[in-house]
Amino acid sequence: MEEFVLKSVNPNQMKWCVIVRIIRLWESRNTRTGETISLDMILLDREESQMHAVIWKRQAERFRDNLREGTVYKITNFKVIESKEKYKPVDEQYIINFLPNTSLVELPDDSSISIAHHKFCF
Repeated sequence: MEEFVLKSVNPNQMKWCVIVRIIRLWESRNTRTGETISLDMILLDREESQMHAVIWKRQAERFRDNLREGTVYKITNFKVIESKEKYKPVDEQYIINFLPNTSLVELPDDSSISIAHHKFCF
């Protein structure tokens, strides 16, 4: 499957493949009940494009143990939607949503993959 950079993904198709580093990973919780709402992350690609990705509660347990901040992954079969959130952790038009059939494969962090570990926007 062809690899795409984050700035090229959009809602017009679902057969995307990206190679990204998770540079920030957190759990969003309901402030009243403490219940998990979603697992959220900021992804960074080789062109230093960022995108917010969300794994909603119903999928969170499937992915939780395989996600690590700072690790590089190949992600395929996800949905891209327009960001309508009031709070946007990155200034991008779209968000990646993980689906039941989303594939997440950890890649070796070697010299063949040149993705920065951080990106700061001021």
